[in-house]
Amino acid sequence: MYATISEFITADERDALKESEVGERLHPIIELFLREDGKSQQATNTQRALKQISSADEQWLDKLKPRLLRPNAIEAASALSELRAYGSLLEAGYRVIPIATDPIKPTPDFTISDGGGE
Repeated sequence: MYATISEFITADERDALKESEVGERLHPIIELFLREDGKSQQATNTQRALKQISSADEQWLDKLKPRLLRPNAIEAASALSELRAYGSLLEAGYRVIPIATDPIKPTPDFTISDGGGE
């Protein structure tokens, strides 16, 4: 189980992201590490989501991780949004079921159920 962002993203992975930065914008993961002390709402929400998913579906986190570590900031930001959405739904008491992606057509990231249906 991952209790912190630092446990989920290793120092070596973080260093690789720092080296791959292009342009003036920081990689979204690097921005999180700069805010990991909880001084930003984004870092706090990501941390909470990570804990929720880690205890419910660590395998999903491991599948998401390569997208988080891509040098493409848009892809990484999208993956962070999925992580926060999944964690928030779990925290709200929903049953979350990830959906396999389709390379040909857009698919939702997951379905949810509150026990009464999807």
